[in-house]
Amino acid sequence: MTRRPVAAAALAATLLLAVVMVPLTATFLGNPVEAYETALGEQRTVSLADGSIVYLNTQTKLRVSFSDTIRTVEVIDGEALFDVEKDTARPFRVVTSNAVAEALGTRFNVRHLSDHTVVSVVEGRVAVGKTIRAVTDLSAGADRLPGASTASAESLILSDGEGVTFAENLALPHKSKTDVTATTAWRQRQLVFEGNALSDILFEFNRYNKVRLVTSDDALAREQFSGVFDADDPESFVQFLKIAGDIHATKIGDEIQLFAN
Repeated sequence: MTRRPVAAAALAATLLLAVVMVPLTATFLGNPVEAYETALGEQRTVSLADGSIVYLNTQTKLRVSFSDTIRTVEVIDGEALFDVEKDTARPFRVVTSNAVAEALGTRFNVRHLSDHTVVSVVEGRVAVGKTIRAVTDLSAGADRLPGASTASAESLILSDGEGVTFAENLALPHKSKTDVTATTAWRQRQLVFEGNALSDILFEFNRYNKVRLVTSDDALAREQFSGVFDADDPESFVQFLKIAGDIHATKIGDEIQLFAN
Protein backbone atom coordinates (compact mmCIF):
# COMPACT_ATOMS: atom_id res chain seq x y z
CA MET A 1 0.00 0.00 0.00
CA THR A 2 1.25 3.46 -0.83
CA ARG A 3 0.37 6.51 1.22
CA ARG A 4 1.24 9.89 -0.25
CA PRO A 5 -0.34 12.68 1.83
CA VAL A 6 1.73 15.82 2.23
CA ALA A 7 2.14 17.30 5.70
CA ALA A 8 3.75 20.65 6.44
CA ALA A 9 5.77 20.92 9.64
CA ALA A 10 6.80 24.07 11.48
CA LEU A 11 10.44 25.05 11.28
CA ALA A 12 12.52 24.62 14.39
CA ALA A 13 15.06 27.25 15.41
CA THR A 14 18.36 26.48 13.71
CA LEU A 15 20.87 24.82 15.95
CA LEU A 16 24.38 26.05 15.47
CA LEU A 17 26.51 24.05 17.83
CA ALA A 18 30.24 24.32 18.01
CA VAL A 19 31.99 22.27 15.38
CA VAL A 20 35.02 20.32 16.44
CA MET A 21 38.18 21.38 14.65
CA VAL A 22 41.22 19.25 15.27
CA PRO A 23 44.51 20.26 13.61
CA LEU A 24 46.23 17.10 12.45
CA THR A 25 49.92 16.42 12.20
CA ALA A 26 49.26 14.16 9.23
CA THR A 27 49.25 15.44 5.65
CA PHE A 28 46.97 14.90 2.69
CA LEU A 29 48.73 14.86 -0.70
CA GLY A 30 51.76 16.26 1.11
CA ASN A 31 49.94 19.29 2.54
CA PRO A 32 48.84 20.17 6.11
CA VAL A 33 45.34 19.00 7.02
CA GLU A 34 42.60 20.50 9.16
CA ALA A 35 39.73 18.27 10.26
CA TYR A 36 36.14 19.30 10.97
CA GLU A 37 33.48 17.12 12.56
CA THR A 38 29.87 17.58 13.65
CA ALA A 39 28.06 15.36 16.15
CA LEU A 40 24.52 13.98 16.11
CA GLY A 41 22.13 16.81 15.27
CA GLU A 42 24.87 19.42 14.85
CA GLN A 43 25.13 21.81 11.91
CA ARG A 44 27.85 24.37 11.42
CA THR A 45 29.16 26.97 9.00
CA VAL A 46 32.92 27.00 8.38
CA SER A 47 34.83 29.73 6.53
CA LEU A 48 37.88 28.33 4.77
CA ALA A 49 41.17 30.15 4.27
CA ASP A 50 40.41 30.95 0.60
CA GLY A 51 37.07 32.61 1.39
CA SER A 52 34.97 29.57 0.46
CA ILE A 53 32.21 28.59 2.88
CA VAL A 54 31.26 25.05 3.89
CA TYR A 55 27.98 24.24 5.63
CA LEU A 56 28.26 20.95 7.51
CA ASN A 57 25.20 18.83 8.19
CA THR A 58 24.75 16.42 11.08
CA GLN A 59 27.36 13.67 11.65
CA THR A 60 29.76 14.96 9.04
CA LYS A 61 33.53 14.53 8.89
CA LEU A 62 35.74 16.61 6.58
CA ARG A 63 39.45 17.02 5.97
CA VAL A 64 40.67 20.21 4.30
CA SER A 65 44.04 20.60 2.61
CA PHE A 66 45.13 23.67 0.63
CA SER A 67 48.34 24.23 -1.32
CA ASP A 68 49.57 26.80 -3.83
CA THR A 69 48.11 24.75 -6.70
CA ILE A 70 45.06 22.88 -5.40
CA ARG A 71 42.29 23.14 -2.79
CA THR A 72 41.04 19.76 -1.60
CA VAL A 73 38.21 18.83 0.75
CA GLU A 74 37.74 15.17 1.60
CA VAL A 75 34.24 14.21 2.75
CA ILE A 76 34.90 11.18 4.90
CA ASP A 77 31.27 10.82 5.93
CA GLY A 78 28.12 12.94 5.99
CA GLU A 79 26.89 15.89 3.98
CA ALA A 80 28.10 19.40 3.17
CA LEU A 81 27.05 22.36 1.04
CA PHE A 82 29.89 24.27 -0.62
CA ASP A 83 29.98 27.95 -1.64
CA VAL A 84 33.23 28.09 -3.58
CA GLU A 85 35.36 31.19 -3.97
CA LYS A 86 36.67 31.34 -7.52
CA ASP A 87 40.43 30.94 -7.94
CA THR A 88 41.52 29.85 -11.41
CA ALA A 89 45.04 29.17 -10.18
CA ARG A 90 43.85 26.69 -7.55
CA PRO A 91 41.03 24.31 -8.48
CA PHE A 92 38.59 23.44 -5.69
CA ARG A 93 38.09 19.68 -5.48
CA VAL A 94 35.85 17.59 -3.21
CA VAL A 95 36.68 13.90 -2.93
CA THR A 96 34.96 10.93 -1.31
CA SER A 97 35.81 7.24 -1.28
CA ASN A 98 34.09 6.72 -4.65
CA ALA A 99 33.71 10.12 -6.35
CA VAL A 100 35.43 13.39 -7.22
CA ALA A 101 33.78 16.78 -7.81
CA GLU A 102 35.65 19.84 -9.07
CA ALA A 103 33.99 23.25 -8.85
CA LEU A 104 33.84 25.42 -11.93
CA GLY A 105 32.68 28.45 -9.90
CA THR A 106 29.65 27.17 -8.06
CA ARG A 107 27.46 26.18 -5.11
CA PHE A 108 26.91 22.45 -4.72
CA ASN A 109 25.93 19.77 -2.20
CA VAL A 110 27.84 16.55 -1.53
CA ARG A 111 26.25 13.71 0.42
CA HIS A 112 28.47 10.73 1.19
CA LEU A 113 26.87 8.02 3.30
CA SER A 114 27.79 4.36 3.43
CA ASP A 115 28.89 3.25 -0.06
CA HIS A 116 27.39 5.99 -2.24
CA THR A 117 27.94 9.67 -3.04
CA VAL A 118 25.35 12.13 -4.37
CA VAL A 119 26.53 15.42 -5.92
CA SER A 120 23.84 18.06 -6.55
CA VAL A 121 24.48 21.45 -8.16
CA VAL A 122 22.56 24.42 -6.78
CA GLU A 123 24.24 27.05 -8.93
CA GLY A 124 27.04 27.03 -11.50
CA ARG A 125 28.82 24.00 -12.90
CA VAL A 126 30.71 21.04 -11.42
CA ALA A 127 32.89 18.45 -13.12
CA VAL A 128 32.28 15.04 -11.53
CA GLY A 129 33.70 11.57 -11.99
CA LYS A 130 34.98 8.45 -10.33
CA THR A 131 38.66 9.39 -10.49
CA ILE A 132 40.74 12.55 -10.12
CA ARG A 133 42.29 11.99 -13.55
CA ALA A 134 38.91 11.78 -15.28
CA VAL A 135 37.69 14.97 -13.62
CA THR A 136 40.94 16.85 -14.24
CA ASP A 137 40.87 16.04 -17.95
CA LEU A 138 37.24 17.16 -18.21
CA SER A 139 37.55 20.35 -16.16
CA ALA A 140 40.66 21.42 -18.07
CA GLY A 141 38.58 21.75 -21.21
CA ALA A 142 35.39 22.93 -19.55
CA ASP A 143 35.62 26.46 -20.95
CA ARG A 144 35.68 25.02 -24.45
CA LEU A 145 32.64 22.83 -23.94
CA PRO A 146 29.40 23.85 -25.73
CA GLY A 147 27.02 24.07 -22.78
CA ALA A 148 27.04 21.90 -19.69
CA SER A 149 25.98 18.50 -20.96
CA THR A 150 29.26 17.03 -22.15
CA ALA A 151 30.02 13.62 -20.68
CA SER A 152 32.65 10.92 -21.00
CA ALA A 153 32.72 7.30 -19.90
CA GLU A 154 33.91 8.23 -16.41
CA SER A 155 33.07 11.91 -15.95
CA LEU A 156 30.55 14.59 -16.83
CA ILE A 157 29.66 18.19 -16.12
CA LEU A 158 26.61 19.12 -14.04
CA SER A 159 24.86 22.49 -14.10
CA ASP A 160 22.07 24.16 -12.09
CA GLY A 161 19.49 21.67 -10.85
CA GLU A 162 21.39 18.57 -11.94
CA GLY A 163 22.72 15.75 -9.80
CA VAL A 164 24.46 12.41 -10.03
CA THR A 165 24.89 9.37 -7.80
CA PHE A 166 28.09 7.33 -7.55
CA ALA A 167 27.95 3.85 -6.05
CA GLU A 168 29.84 0.59 -6.33
CA ASN A 169 26.94 -1.07 -8.16
CA LEU A 170 26.69 1.73 -10.75
CA ALA A 171 29.18 1.26 -13.55
CA LEU A 172 28.88 4.75 -15.05
CA PRO A 173 27.51 8.04 -13.69
CA HIS A 174 24.20 9.27 -15.11
CA LYS A 175 23.02 12.79 -14.41
CA SER A 176 19.42 13.55 -13.50
CA LYS A 177 17.30 16.52 -12.54
CA THR A 178 17.30 17.28 -8.83
CA ASP A 179 14.99 19.31 -6.60
CA VAL A 180 17.42 21.90 -5.28
CA THR A 181 15.00 23.10 -2.60
CA ALA A 182 14.58 19.58 -1.24
CA THR A 183 18.30 18.85 -1.50
CA THR A 184 19.26 21.87 0.61
CA ALA A 185 16.26 21.79 2.98
CA TRP A 186 18.54 20.43 5.70
CA ARG A 187 19.99 23.95 6.02
CA GLN A 188 16.60 24.90 7.54
CA ARG A 189 16.56 21.60 9.47
CA GLN A 190 13.78 20.25 7.31
CA LEU A 191 13.39 16.79 5.80
CA VAL A 192 11.56 16.62 2.47
CA PHE A 193 10.18 13.32 1.20
CA GLU A 194 8.33 12.51 -1.99
CA GLY A 195 7.21 8.91 -2.10
CA ASN A 196 10.13 7.67 0.01
CA ALA A 197 10.10 4.27 1.69
CA LEU A 198 9.51 4.45 5.42
CA SER A 199 12.86 2.71 6.05
CA ASP A 200 14.67 5.57 4.30
CA ILE A 201 12.66 8.18 6.21
CA LEU A 202 13.49 6.57 9.55
CA PHE A 203 17.17 6.54 8.59
CA GLU A 204 17.07 10.28 7.95
CA PHE A 205 15.35 11.11 11.24
CA ASN A 206 17.84 8.95 13.12
CA ARG A 207 20.73 11.00 11.72
CA TYR A 208 19.51 13.98 13.74
CA ASN A 209 17.99 12.64 16.95
CA LYS A 210 18.83 10.59 20.04
CA VAL A 211 15.27 9.28 19.99
CA ARG A 212 15.43 6.59 17.30
CA LEU A 213 12.56 5.46 15.09
CA VAL A 214 12.58 1.74 14.22
CA THR A 215 10.34 -0.90 12.70
CA SER A 216 10.77 -4.65 12.37
CA ASP A 217 7.82 -4.89 9.97
CA ASP A 218 9.31 -5.32 6.48
CA ALA A 219 6.03 -4.54 4.72
CA LEU A 220 5.61 -1.35 6.71
CA ALA A 221 9.23 -0.38 6.04
CA ARG A 222 8.52 -0.50 2.29
CA GLU A 223 5.46 1.75 2.44
CA GLN A 224 5.91 5.19 0.90
CA PHE A 225 5.19 8.59 2.39
CA SER A 226 5.50 12.21 1.34
CA GLY A 227 5.80 15.41 3.31
CA VAL A 228 7.95 18.16 4.77
CA PHE A 229 8.96 17.52 8.36
CA ASP A 230 10.95 19.04 11.20
CA ALA A 231 14.20 17.08 11.44
CA ASP A 232 14.36 17.65 15.21
CA ASP A 233 10.85 16.39 16.00
CA PRO A 234 10.50 12.65 15.32
CA GLU A 235 7.48 12.48 17.64
CA SER A 236 5.53 14.78 15.30
CA PHE A 237 6.34 12.47 12.42
CA VAL A 238 5.03 9.55 14.45
CA GLN A 239 1.78 11.45 15.02
CA PHE A 240 1.58 12.03 11.27
CA LEU A 241 1.94 8.28 10.67
CA LYS A 242 -0.86 7.53 13.11
CA ILE A 243 -3.16 9.93 11.27
CA ALA A 244 -2.03 8.85 7.79
CA GLY A 245 -2.73 5.18 8.26
CA ASP A 246 -3.10 2.11 10.44
CA ILE A 247 0.13 2.54 12.36
CA HIS A 248 0.75 2.57 16.09
CA ALA A 249 3.89 3.23 18.11
CA THR A 250 5.45 2.11 21.36
CA LYS A 251 8.19 4.15 23.05
CA ILE A 252 10.78 2.28 25.08
CA GLY A 253 13.53 4.50 26.42
CA ASP A 254 15.07 6.42 23.52
CA GLU A 255 13.47 4.19 20.88
CA ILE A 256 10.06 4.47 19.21
CA GLN A 257 8.96 1.19 17.66
CA LEU A 258 6.45 1.40 14.80
CA PHE A 259 3.91 -1.31 13.95
CA ALA A 260 1.11 -1.76 11.47
CA ASN A 261 -2.28 -2.21 13.13
